[in-house]
Amino acid sequence: MKEKIQIIWLKKNLRIKDNAILANINCENPSLAVYFFEPHIMNLPDYWDFHLKFTLESLLELKPKLQALWIPLLILPYNAIEWFQYLNTIYEIDDIYSHEETGNWETFMRDKKVLSWAKSSDIPVTEYHTNWVVRRLWDRDSWWAIWQDRMNMDIYEPQEKYLWANLQESDTKLSEETVKKYKNQISYL
Repeated sequence: MKEKIQIIWLKKNLRIKDNAILANINCENPSLAVYFFEPHIMNLPDYWDFHLKFTLESLLELKPKLQALWIPLLILPYNAIEWFQYLNTIYEIDDIYSHEETGNWETFMRDKKVLSWAKSSDIPVTEYHTNWVVRRLWDRDSWWAIWQDRMNMDIYEPQEKYLWANLQESDTKLSEETVKKYKNQISYL
């Protein structure tokens, strides 16, 4: 029998505080956080080195904070769909938690593929919004009311189970040389 886990799929919201996933996740089940440096997305013309630098710095800062919450973080140079399929052979994925994507067409299509695969595999996907973008509207009539509700929400805090954690800031500023090194390693893995 495979171990049950829940996946926290990190995309752009790389924070502990004001993170709807950590505020709402089932604390009783083991969690695994994953971030994908997807080659097909990194090679797009709208993906720049400063994106990579910012993301790497954010992940380096986030990793020990998640470890303090007993949530391991995998940083992978693979396409999301392939790795989810692989994880599903090892674990029984109870749920995939993520934030709604607000990127480009490629990330939108990637999310649709993952949602389709998860549905066909009977794996629930729970998505939370992270900003003022309202997805899946049939028309724009209700946009303003939804936006107002979102802007008036309280800041999310990690659940009480996690509050004991010692969350310390770490110095994670990377040089341009280090960013190029990581970019080369990621593109060859």
